[in-house]
Amino acid sequence: MALKYLSNFINKLIIFIGLLSVILCSCNKTTDFKVNGIVKNMDGTIVELTKDDLIYDKAIIKNGSFSLSAKLPILEQCVVKFSGVYPKGKKWDTWSSIVNVFVEKGASYTITGNGSDDFSQQRCKIITTSKGQKSFNDYKQMELNQRVLTKKSIENLEIKRAHFLDLGDMIQYVNYTDSIGVLETNSVEVYDKLRQKYINNHPNTYCSIYLLSKAHDIERNFDFYKSIYNQLTPEFKEHIYAETYKKKADQILKMNNRGFKVNILAKSSTEKAFNIADFSGSKLIVVDVWASWCIPCKNEMPAAKKMQAQLSKQKVAYIFLSIDEKRSLWKNANAKLKLEGSYLLDSSFNKKFQEDLLISSIPRYLIINNKGELLSKDAPRPSQSAFLPLVNKLLN
Repeated sequence: MALKYLSNFINKLIIFIGLLSVILCSCNKTTDFKVNGIVKNMDGTIVELTKDDLIYDKAIIKNGSFSLSAKLPILEQCVVKFSGVYPKGKKWDTWSSIVNVFVEKGASYTITGNGSDDFSQQRCKIITTSKGQKSFNDYKQMELNQRVLTKKSIENLEIKRAHFLDLGDMIQYVNYTDSIGVLETNSVEVYDKLRQKYINNHPNTYCSIYLLSKAHDIERNFDFYKSIYNQLTPEFKEHIYAETYKKKADQILKMNNRGFKVNILAKSSTEKAFNIADFSGSKLIVVDVWASWCIPCKNEMPAAKKMQAQLSKQKVAYIFLSIDEKRSLWKNANAKLKLEGSYLLDSSFNKKFQEDLLISSIPRYLIINNKGELLSKDAPRPSQSAFLPLVNKLLN
């Protein structure tokens, strides 16, 4: 009997020690994080401390300062979100912006800025003792410098375009409009190369594996990112950001397998459900993934509608698939743009659809066959010269 009680006691002790080790391990992976703010012209602005869409703390800026705190995982990014109201006379009534902060144990953080424009244009500063945050600040500054150059180039083209509009020279006006579109499209590739350069120069750092996890050009530069991942030491390879990249890379390989099917759960404005069987007479289906709030998406619509009409003669269907969360916003934009063959993804399916196809930014153009099998997961934009040759290649 004594042995039985002793055995039970030992078993319970083992369970207790196991639970205690889990708790201690968890504590070692979190820290009491705190971020302060010293800002100007922002009183009344709401500030939230978030991570993975969960709000951990909230404050309202008073007398030019705020403070947020929470117990958060170390060596990961959290987000400080700012939401405010513009003064009268501005184009928009409200504004919001986010600041990414790298959580490091024992580090101090102070966010500074002057007015909403500093935050919406990413000119705010983070004064910190965190090495990881300092690295991230360096990268963001490089990105900001490039954004300023791109914006200046676009503004110069817009001035010239306006000049030819005043002269009534519509040929030159259209040429400059096309040039602006090309510059906006190419700027995405510029940022991709900027990210790759930073990752390549700082392979085993937390900033680099964070950027690795957020990269949306993994497929186009698969070998580059794979080599970076293979260079990671065990410490970084086991981090959640490296694991996120690995899941994306594995999903890309899965999508590259012949027969990978794209599932679409969506309805038209007349509540008609999307059914791949309705497209049995089409050789291909172009899926234009967009949203009412996406300016680049809407800028592509004239070219997309023109391509829709042109491709129908080749038995290629062109549908518009919105990821809007609010049906009313989609319906209004749909009516204003006069789109045909337009669908709204089911809200319960929206997140899964984007995760399965690794959609991190829009517009995005998919090409599938009449069985729903994926042929191109990231086709060029309809306005780009490479779009039509790709469609013709897939047709043949």
